[in-house]
Amino acid sequence: MNYLLFLLLLICLTTPAKAQQSYQANWESLKKNQTPEWFKDAKFDIFIHWGVYSMSAFTNT
Repeated sequence: MNYLLFLLLLICLTTPAKAQQSYQANWESLKKNQTPEWFKDAKFDIFIHWGVYSMSAFTNT
């Protein structure tokens, strides 16, 4: 059991990990990743509701 654990640990430590590239805020970086065809028809929306009911725990004492 200890041998397998040691072997697994050794493999994890010696295997090189490829990190994700850092984000760059420019058009060239955005053009590298194409949007899927279905994305325009997916109809994703964000709804933000704010009103009296969102402040139910607030009291003026």
